[in-house]
Amino acid sequence: MRYLLTGEQMKACDSTEIRHYGVPSIVLMERAGENHIEPISRREAMFETMMLGLRTTAGVSEAGFFKMHGVPLEAVYGKKLRRIAAAGLLSHEDGRWALNRRGMDLQNSVLVELMDEST
Repeated sequence: MRYLLTGEQMKACDSTEIRHYGVPSIVLMERAGENHIEPISRREAMFETMMLGLRTTAGVSEAGFFKMHGVPLEAVYGKKLRRIAAAGLLSHEDGRWALNRRGMDLQNSVLVELMDEST
């Protein structure tokens, strides 16, 4: 499975041209040699950004998130990120949120917390 992002992040995959038609983000899946495009919601696209970014040591850039989704990271995940940071799993430096060593060990729990819309 490959993820294609919106706007300037959008890239063609395997020389297949894919155009953006107002869908917040798309997923390109390869099945049996065929390409299928599946639209995902704006909320799913924002979560994908968090999931993929927090799996790296660089983390997620607030500016990059805003550029990609048009909404401040703080507005979507601020309360949860502060709670996770207070638990000692996440750091916030120079406009970036990143899991620390302990957070990386527990990243699936962190991602479940970010995915849960009720908290």
